[in-house]
Amino acid sequence: MNQTEKDRFLELVKKEYDRNEEFSEVSGESEVVDELELFFRENNFDVSHEELIEKSQTELSNDDGDMPNRFTIVHLPKWNLEIKVEEECEGYYWRYYFNEIKEWQKEESLADEIDFEGGKIIYDELNLHPDISLNEQKEHLKEDLLQVEFQEKSVLLDVGYYGKYSKKKTGFFRVAVIFKDYWEKPVFIREAYDIEDLLNRIKAAVSYIGYLSETK
Repeated sequence: MNQTEKDRFLELVKKEYDRNEEFSEVSGESEVVDELELFFRENNFDVSHEELIEKSQTELSNDDGDMPNRFTIVHLPKWNLEIKVEEECEGYYWRYYFNEIKEWQKEESLADEIDFEGGKIIYDELNLHPDISLNEQKEHLKEDLLQVEFQEKSVLLDVGYYGKYSKKKTGFFRVAVIFKDYWEKPVFIREAYDIEDLLNRIKAAVSYIGYLSETK
């Protein structure tokens, strides 16, 4: 069923993104995932908002002096697709175009080794290998590495790397638990300086979230 829908989707959009034709237009701020969800729903595809994962967004200059144009990459793991959408600002409107669609396979992630006990991964760039030194994986060290949502508990588990990695190890991983979007005051926060320590800190955060639900 999924493969049939995938083929139908590729056939439907091929002409559109080859010719760079508009497929949607809304006023206000750019919301690519919302617009893709609307496109799938209007064309009777079984794809939900939760299955569309925004991975990156790149701003481009706009010679007309309006807001910058953008390229946004969205992953659809169910079909192993990477969808690149161009957003063009025209006055008070955003226009969305299919720019490129290609096969995508999820990279190995440290998150695959962790039981999140009902948490839902909503962002995962924790593409680090435990047997390789951090110095050789510096390109993967960034502030946005992992987010896991525990919707019933109204909490978010957030993992990032802060500072620059060097021989002096001035940077560090931060594992935080955010309650009800209060980013300024995490209810749990730990630092880690290597991958083994990071995994232990994440597991400790998951245990803490479980403890929160027991004490309510």
